[in-house]
Amino acid sequence: MATPLLGVLRRAYPRAHIEWAVGRWSRPLLENHPDLDGLLDTGGVGESRPDPARWLAFVRRLRAGKYEAAFVPDRSPVLAAATWLAGIPQRVGLNSAGRGLSYTVRVPVNEVKLEAELYLDCARAAGLETSGARLKIVPDGTARAQAAARLARLGLAGRPFALLHPGGGGNPGMTLVVKRWPLPQFAALARRLAAQSGLAVLAIGGPGDTDLTAALAEQAGPGTWDAGGAEWLELAALAERAALYVGNDTGATHVAAAVGCQTVMVLGPSDPRRYAPFAPPGQAVAVWREWARHLMAGHHTADLRGGAAGFDWDQHGVGVEEVWQACAQLLISAGKPAPTPTS
Repeated sequence: MATPLLGVLRRAYPRAHIEWAVGRWSRPLLENHPDLDGLLDTGGVGESRPDPARWLAFVRRLRAGKYEAAFVPDRSPVLAAATWLAGIPQRVGLNSAGRGLSYTVRVPVNEVKLEAELYLDCARAAGLETSGARLKIVPDGTARAQAAARLARLGLAGRPFALLHPGGGGNPGMTLVVKRWPLPQFAALARRLAAQSGLAVLAIGGPGDTDLTAALAEQAGPGTWDAGGAEWLELAALAERAALYVGNDTGATHVAAAVGCQTVMVLGPSDPRRYAPFAPPGQAVAVWREWARHLMAGHHTADLRGGAAGFDWDQHGVGVEEVWQACAQLLISAGKPAPTPTS
C-alpha cells in the first residue's frame, strides 16, 4: 500500500535515484519494479524488535547511501531514529503518538483513513501532487511464464477463472489467523461461483498455504482446482489473468488489486476504513459487517490482537450471500456476463 507513494515520488522526481528499504519477506514484490533504482535490506528493522547490532548495521547502510531525503510511511520510532542517525538531511515520516519527532517533516496520524492515503500524506506534506496515485505491482516475464505453466498443468489454459485465497493473517510483524474467513464459507462460495458464473475456480495461496488450498478444493468439490502455493510475483501474474479474486485482509489481496484484478476483500476484525483495497471505483470492494469498531478506532492492525479475541465469524462476520453479491456486482461492472440467478 506504499506503492502509490512511490509512484508519486517517481512522477515528481523523474531523474532521481530512488531506493526502497524493505525486508526479505516482501522484497520479491519489488525486485523488478519499474519505479525503483534499487533495494536496501532493512535486516528486519521495523518488522519486529531488532537487536542493536542489526539496527546499527541498518543505520550504517543508510549513511553509506548518502541519501538526500527519506520518506518513511511507517509508525516505527526505530525507523525514525535510524534515518536521523544516518544523517539524511530531509526526513518525512508518520508522527503517531510522538514517535516521529525526529523527522524534519512530521505527518500527523490523528484520523482513521486508508493506509495508502495516510502514506500519501507524506507526499502531500512535502508539497507533491498525489492525484491519480495507484497501487502498482508489476509481474516480470518469469512470473508470467510460471503462471501460464501452472494454468496449463491444471488444464485451464485459455479458460476464464477466479482465484480464491483462503490464507493470510500472518506476516513478520503479526499473526492473527482469526482474520481468515472460515474455510466452509470459502467452499460454499466456490461452489456458487462454479455453478453460476461460468468461471473455473482456483484455490490459491502462498507457499505455506498448500494444506489450506487442498482442503478448500476438496470441500468445494467439482469446479474448483487446487492451485497450491505461489510466490508473490507468480501470484500477481495469476491475478493479472483472473476475472475475479476473493481473499482475506492480507497482502495477497492488495497485490491482486494492484495488478487491476476485480478484487473482493473479506474483512472480519479489521477496519475497512484502514485496510480496504485502494483501487478505482468498480474494481475492488471490501465486504464487512460492522462489529465493534469502537475497539478498533485509533488502533493499527498489530494492536488488534486483544480486541479480536472476542470476534466470532458466525456471530459477527459476513456470510456467503454477502460475498457472493459483491462478486456478482464486480463481474458485471467489468463487463462479464451476469451470473445466473439462484433457482
